[in-house]
Amino acid sequence: MVGLVESAHAFGGDFVVAARAATARGRAVGKARSDEGARFETVEGRVDRTGGDIAPQGCLHLVEDRPTIGVSAEMDDGEEDSLFEGTQNFGHVYIVGIDRKMSNCFDAVLDKDSQRTASGAWSARNQAPVYARDRRSGRRPNRFHQNCKGYPVKRSRNLSCLALALLGFASMAHARDFRVKDFGAKGDGKRLDTRAIQAALDAAAGAGGGTVVVTPGTYLSGSIFVKSGTVLKVKKGATIVGSRKLEDYPIMPTRISGIEMSWPAALVNIYGQHDASIVGAGTIDGDGQVWWLGYWALRHQDEPKGLRWASDYDDKRPRLIQIFNSTNVTLSGLLLTRSGFWTVHICYSDHVHVDGVTIRNNVGGRGPSTDGIDIDSSKQVLVEHADISDNDDALCLKAGRDSDGLRVARPDEDIVVRDSTVRDGAAAITFGSETSGGFRNIEVYNIHAFGHVPLGVLFKSTRTRGGWADNIRIHDLQLENVPIPVQITMNWNPHFNAVQIPPGLTDVPSYYNILATPVPPGRGLAHFRNVYIANIKATGAKIGFDVSATPQNPLEDFHFDNLTIDAQSAGKVANAKNWTLSGVTIHAADGSQLTFTDSSGITLKDDSGVAPKEQP
Repeated sequence: MVGLVESAHAFGGDFVVAARAATARGRAVGKARSDEGARFETVEGRVDRTGGDIAPQGCLHLVEDRPTIGVSAEMDDGEEDSLFEGTQNFGHVYIVGIDRKMSNCFDAVLDKDSQRTASGAWSARNQAPVYARDRRSGRRPNRFHQNCKGYPVKRSRNLSCLALALLGFASMAHARDFRVKDFGAKGDGKRLDTRAIQAALDAAAGAGGGTVVVTPGTYLSGSIFVKSGTVLKVKKGATIVGSRKLEDYPIMPTRISGIEMSWPAALVNIYGQHDASIVGAGTIDGDGQVWWLGYWALRHQDEPKGLRWASDYDDKRPRLIQIFNSTNVTLSGLLLTRSGFWTVHICYSDHVHVDGVTIRNNVGGRGPSTDGIDIDSSKQVLVEHADISDNDDALCLKAGRDSDGLRVARPDEDIVVRDSTVRDGAAAITFGSETSGGFRNIEVYNIHAFGHVPLGVLFKSTRTRGGWADNIRIHDLQLENVPIPVQITMNWNPHFNAVQIPPGLTDVPSYYNILATPVPPGRGLAHFRNVYIANIKATGAKIGFDVSATPQNPLEDFHFDNLTIDAQSAGKVANAKNWTLSGVTIHAADGSQLTFTDSSGITLKDDSGVAPKEQP
């Protein structure tokens, strides 16, 4: 492997390189370190080695041909807020790779407070391409280099010895800090600071990039918009609190609950931007109770009129964070609390990284539809190290609703959700109910769910949604006292999905007609196939499986491997085709076995608690 350096300032310090690979069939962990600890000095673009081996070796044996590889390096004597200037040390560098068919070339972005890039090429055979970002600031490159010489990904079931090296970096001009208090923000929690915060964000964008710093204090705000090339950094002790007035959230085109419509902007937005980040150890607080009470009041009015289905669209509640139609975005480290509606909505976006956010929405009540992280018709998204407590879907993939979702036809694809905790929410992982655009190449693993979480793996759709799912991999889940570890339904919440405009109601919003547009029967059923679920341990369950589709559209080519479920009852599966269960053990307190009805092609291997034949 060869590293290329274009220009650099001097820096020093020991480094450590760690590599991790995760697969659907197992997990391999390897670490690489130079024998003596390598120390580099860069002079006029040349890298000199002063100790150790500059290309430490780490061996990983992968048992699956779709590796996800992460690499990290840290200077042991770099300070958190140090700047890479002259001979100062740099901080952390974070490199994440998701299996892609492209050359192994990347830009490296260093330092917490400024954007510094270096060109480099990884030129080792059999290695997945990577991109680099600073772990704390979240900055990452604009694009992969197109002209450097790297080998394309070679898929192999045995990636023997992986060489990992960090050989050189180049600095750019120091990006400025823009402190919101310098632009008139008070931070007293009483006066509205929206204009001052936005002025700082606009100034950073106008200067070609920078970090907007929110220092300790409580900042009352309406919608703010993070621009391309900028970082919004909410420091520890700082809280941005959402205004309770709807007029402080401008109405903008977006997608809500599966249809394109105008809706209030979120409290914090990255809207139509690139290379933007929202980071820090502070708090973003939606002060959601006023929005929750407003929703319930409207719903109580709508339901007697036959408008239950309209309530979620009639009541305009701001989301906490919106990432819409944007690329190269990072959200990391923050406490997100009391969202009025969805907490993090990632829609029509790509190359998004959500890392280390804590979501606590059930403070002062349990608000309706306070989803945790919704990934909506987006691609190349990585969500990791989330800790979620909310009152609806926790980690959720969405892709449009009914006729409008089928019109847009944008799938969720190339998504990784991993290493996260769900303490309170609808399920450990949810697909749907907005399934119209489809799901492709999704991997979910290392999720721990416990507390108030009724479901483990949840697939939900309706008979008017349509859509599809293909190549879904879910593995290594730990479910404690989750009543139903596996639930799949194609007829979810019919009262909400039965859209019919009451007779005599003529002066209606345009979105009523969108929602009421009929879907042809042939397009209304979702097609789910090639789903792999493995390595799940569930204790304290009530029912092991609760699965049903339709005879016209069975759930096809599902594979379950190494599941251990302790439950009161084993459960049932209907409308399955070509399923394989291997090493599935269900300990049912009532002595029941998992049964299959209206199903065909069921293969059982080394299972316990599963009926050997289809039941009538």
